[in-house]
Amino acid sequence: MINHDNLYDDLKVLFLSSGYLTEDEGCGYDELIFAVRKDYLFEYLKGDEIKTLEDMERWLREEYTSDDTYGLYQQAKQDGEIVFEKRMWNTRRAIFYEVGEGLRNDGDVEEKVYIRTFDFDTAKQAFEAERDRLFADEDFFLKDEEPDAEQNFDCGYASIRYENDDGDYYELYLHQVEVETEERDYK
Repeated sequence: MINHDNLYDDLKVLFLSSGYLTEDEGCGYDELIFAVRKDYLFEYLKGDEIKTLEDMERWLREEYTSDDTYGLYQQAKQDGEIVFEKRMWNTRRAIFYEVGEGLRNDGDVEEKVYIRTFDFDTAKQAFEAERDRLFADEDFFLKDEEPDAEQNFDCGYASIRYENDDGDYYELYLHQVEVETEERDYK
């Protein structure tokens, strides 16, 4: 596990193309930047070709590929060794997140948006709060229906949908919406 003493003295930052994490070309980000401790990286890479820290530095400068980075990222994530990670967005477009609900009951359709934000964590928290509220509501009119739930927070998508035989439905969603940079008017 991570030792937080002198954590920032010995970090290595790596990049990973979004294509390694999702096949959704509309996910909006081009690369993921992440950091691990230098000692962790050395232990992960140590082998026949990499025996010293100097070998590791040379390999990082000259040889490593996205395939190598993907394996490292997966293992470091499993080991709890990712110190930080951040999506790197395409600068030609902006992505905001929308949390809302759609409802059709007795033929009437209603839409409600709870939040629009450029901050993924804020949107995720809003979605989770609404989801918890929904699950706790004993008076929810589709409570007896089995929900279709999809949660893929890697790319900002999540939804919970209930539908009955009469065609009534309720959907709670977190969607990612792409806008041109000059149209940015969200917080």
